[in-house]
Amino acid sequence: MLDWITRFFKRQERPHLAPAPARRRPDGFQEASLEDEDFIFEQIQAEARAGHFNKDYLFSQTHSGLRIQLKSSILQHRCPSHRPGLMSSRLFVHILNDVPVGFSWAWEGQKPGSWELYLLAVDSSHRKKGLGKALLDGTISVFPSKSNFEARLYKSSTTMKGMLESVGFVVSRKDKKLMEYVSP
Repeated sequence: MLDWITRFFKRQERPHLAPAPARRRPDGFQEASLEDEDFIFEQIQAEARAGHFNKDYLFSQTHSGLRIQLKSSILQHRCPSHRPGLMSSRLFVHILNDVPVGFSWAWEGQKPGSWELYLLAVDSSHRKKGLGKALLDGTISVFPSKSNFEARLYKSSTTMKGMLESVGFVVSRKDKKLMEYVSP
């Protein structure tokens, strides 16, 4: 019987069909895919260790919830949060030579129709090349004109603050750690 099965499946092979070439992603800003999930997770961990993101991301108890948020944001453009129900959420990456080098994460803001630029990071080996600005510009461009954006600077980062100011974000009158912007 085993001999027959082996011969049968050998007949079914089609040696004249070459395997499909691996898909290569174009360079630049684009929607994140599941293949970017590990990169984004690791970047969040690295930035939390560096003090740029909330240190709570370093606790192992938060990892599974973060993974759920990432996957849900990528697949459904919605994710669970501290608010009731699912909120709209979008993840983007910047690709160079088929490898992600930075990401941005925007989710529904507190006010209806507003968006929070939740997280944005570029791998340390690719900084100072304009990729953060490309991620910021790309993220803003995805949303409709006249969209309200907020970005919270948890740690004073002159680089991030300068980048946000370069596109028109201004410090909120109500909260000095919050920057606001309305897209053109």
